Amino acid sequence: MNIKIEIKIKNKVKLLANANLILLTNDFGWVSIKDFQIWESNVYNKRLQDFINIKPPSVRVFGRYLDRIFFEDSEQWEILEKLIFDAYKQKQAELAPINYDAINNLSK
Repeated sequence: MNIKIEIKIKNKVKLLANANLILLTNDFGWVSIKDFQIWESNVYNKRLQDFINIKPPSVRVFGRYLDRIFFEDSEQWEILEKLIFDAYKQKQAELAPINYDAINNLSK
């Protein structure tokens, strides 16, 4: 695949993490798009099956946040959103503490 996703766990109030995309292009080599945001949400995301919202990089202008990247094809955005979500879940699993008591109880 010609995409890499880096996840940086934040856990700042509702901001759970940021994601950086590194895309391999034919003409320019690797290109990075930084600061996709992964937010805790009160609304259930049916596509991701979780209370999570993933947003493209944005900028605050006159008190409003405007997306800096827009996907003309919403289906392509949904594919990328799922890739970011999967990378986030994988990063969470890597950082999860090991519960040795639970492991020991399984062997009894």
